[in-house]
This record gives sequence, structure tokens and C-alpha cells, in this order.
Amino acid sequence: MIYYFIANLTELEPEKEILLLDNLTLKTVPPELLLELKSLIKRYYPENRSTLFNILINDFYNSFHEYKKVKDLPSGSIHIVPRKHDDFRYFVLQDNDKKFKQIYSKAFALSDKDFFIPFSFVFNTNTAIKTSFNHLCIYTYYNDLNTNDKYLLNKKVRIKAPNNFTDFDKVQIVEYIKLIEKFEKIESDFPYICKALNDFFHTFELSDYSVFKIVSYIACLELLLVDGNPDRLKSISSQLQVKLNLLNNQFESPIDINDYIKGPDTLTLGKVIETIYTYRSLVAHGDFIDFSKKLNILEKIDIEDILNFIRVVLKKVIIYSLKNPTLIKDLKKC
Repeated sequence: MIYYFIANLTELEPEKEILLLDNLTLKTVPPELLLELKSLIKRYYPENRSTLFNILINDFYNSFHEYKKVKDLPSGSIHIVPRKHDDFRYFVLQDNDKKFKQIYSKAFALSDKDFFIPFSFVFNTNTAIKTSFNHLCIYTYYNDLNTNDKYLLNKKVRIKAPNNFTDFDKVQIVEYIKLIEKFEKIESDFPYICKALNDFFHTFELSDYSVFKIVSYIACLELLLVDGNPDRLKSISSQLQVKLNLLNNQFESPIDINDYIKGPDTLTLGKVIETIYTYRSLVAHGDFIDFSKKLNILEKIDIEDILNFIRVVLKKVIIYSLKNPTLIKDLKKC
């Protein structure tokens, strides 16, 4: 059987097992595989280096597998304490099939909680037989986890909260596995959707601390929605505004812009996308970025939150595309 390690899932009781599909179970890693799994994780970890405030860099302190959060601190950081050995939280998908399936990594990555499966492995081989998307994605994930930037003076600490796994998460993951399986049978008929899906997974190569990641997210949206014909009268920005406003009315859970950006009641998803596209263009063309002028509606929003917002938008469009590929193909031409 094959085990798929879920790197950012820790908030389940170790004895709990969740059946997702026939022969596919979410569970804590079997005790006899723990050392093997930890040795695989360390292959992708940045080398220990001196840090501000003597903060230890390893895969246990920062990722909640062997430490648990006790409370949030005013600085934005958290107070953590060691877990007992019988409470270690390394969770895997146990697949009784012997064939590697990258669909699992894709479905988990599209989920609301951005679950990340870096690699799969088999018992007693000490070898990651397949990676989620590529090795660079994994190195980037662990480097972000251990970045020193969050500890810089005058910068509020930003630490991602530990993830649990709810009944809603199960329904969502199972739905996405089936969606991707169904789409892969017809993907040759929808090359733009196929490329946008694959390009989205390649965005994991870029750090969440990189200003250039926004360019990649917007490129995926353009692949899905924008008619790049030079004879088109409407600009790329205008097409994105109109089409995303239209799609948002069709989403099962429409995006409420007030959940992300505070502004007047007239503020729409299209208007925010227009501003973010301007931000993207400044980054792509190497210009200076001044949030107090053209980007003023983003002025009080952290760069990480802008990135998170556009990722939410992109994932919703991708999911809608998998469900309605013909409609998206036609919408792109409009």
C-alpha cells in the first residue's frame, strides 16, 4: 500500500480514522513508519541556521506535529508546548492500491484549507516514491514554514493556524477527487482549463512571501477567462472584471468582498480585481508600487492577504471550470 503524507493537517485525534473512498483512509501514520516518514521530511527542510532570538528550526517546532498551540499572543505569534509521544500528529492517506495517484495531491490542494501533500512513500523503503507536484514545491513549502521573515522587528508575526479535518472537508475532498478524475477523461477537449489547472499547481514553486506569486495567479485566471485575440476591444482587466462578477453570481458560495476588503457598499469583486490587476502589472513590469494612489483600496491590506484573496478567487474559478468546462470554454471567447 501507499501512504500520502498531509503536511499541514494536525488537529485530529491520533486514534481517529476517516474513510474517504474505498481503500482510501485518512489516519495517523502507523508507529512503525514514523521514523521513516520523519527522515523523508528532513530531506526537504532548510539546513539549521542561526536565527533571531535563538528560535530552533526543525520540522517539529513549527509544524504542530510534535508541538501544540495553547493560545494566541498579542504579537500575532502563538504559545506552544510539546505533545506527548502518543499524541504526535503525523497524518497520512493510506491507499491500499499500489498505483500512485497524483489526483489526491491536487484535490487536497484545491480545498478551502490548502491541504498540502508533499510526497507519498511505501513501508520500509525510506524513499519518497512520488512527489506531489515537484521537489521545488516541497522545498518552498518547508522554507516558508521556517522563514525568518516572520520574526523581523517591526513586522507583525504571521503564523498559519494548525488545520483540522471536518465532515465538510471530507465532502469537499471527495467531490474534488471525483471532479478531477472525470475531467482528466476529457481534458484534451479543454486545453486552456487543463493548462490553468497544471499551472496553478506549479505556483507552489513560488514562496508566499514572493511578490511575484500574484503574477502567476492572474496568469491562471487569464488562461481560464480571457480572450487574448489582439482584435478584442476589451482589455484583459475589463474582461476579468466582467466575467468574474458574472461567475461570482453563479458560485455555490459567492465571494463576499467585505470578508476580505473593507470599503463602500458599492465595492464589487470586479473593482477589486481591477485594482489587483493594476498591482500585478506594476510587479510584472518592474515598476514601483505605491498603494496610496492607484492601489488605495489595497493600502491597508497586507500583501499576504491580497495573495490569499486572489488564491480563493482562482480556486473557485478552477472548481467551477471542472464542473462546467463547456461553459468556461464559451465564456473565454466572449
